[in-house]
Amino acid sequence: MKILNKLAFFSCLFWSSSAFSGTLYSFDNGNLIGFEDGGKISGSYLSEDHADGHLLECKFNFKTTNSSIKKEKNKITAWEKNKYFQAKANGYLYINDDGWRIQINFPSEGCKRFPRSVFSSNKTEAETASISGKKNALGIFVLNKDTNYYSKSVDGFEPIKAKGDNLAKDDLVSAIETQGDFTYIEHYSLTSRAIKSSGWIKSIDLGDSISQ
Repeated sequence: MKILNKLAFFSCLFWSSSAFSGTLYSFDNGNLIGFEDGGKISGSYLSEDHADGHLLECKFNFKTTNSSIKKEKNKITAWEKNKYFQAKANGYLYINDDGWRIQINFPSEGCKRFPRSVFSSNKTEAETASISGKKNALGIFVLNKDTNYYSKSVDGFEPIKAKGDNLAKDDLVSAIETQGDFTYIEHYSLTSRAIKSSGWIKSIDLGDSISQ
């Protein structure tokens, strides 16, 4: 009964979300994604760099905290949480006709030592990430369990035995559309925010939106 209730909840949730979809942004550097909906922006940054023989990773999610999106300067809260590390910081998202850039002192060691990028603790040092694409979407989510893709046919949805990609708990995905109990997602790389794969999964396998 609990499973049936949860399925009904997700069906209602995504039916409503489909009616009020927002805009998913991709950027030329492949390290940043953003989602705009109802006057709010959420997004995620991930980049790796091999500096002096050491691997540096800078990773965080963020969302705007002002009441509506402003041209040029928007307050954001950024965070990263895993079993080894938790961090949170406030900063700014700058939006102009050229693209987006982030000003933040994110307290992870990888972000502190990272080379010049679209984020910086000093606005004048930050590069601008140019918008390379826009599409309608339902949001950016994390998976709440290990899952797999399904193929869609006139007879419904069937599991795909081998897709060539592992969909693991806590992986980041964007939800594009829903049909019945299934959602079409784009699965992001573990080393950047470039799309690694895409396909249909069970909607119930989506966890929280990063905008929550």
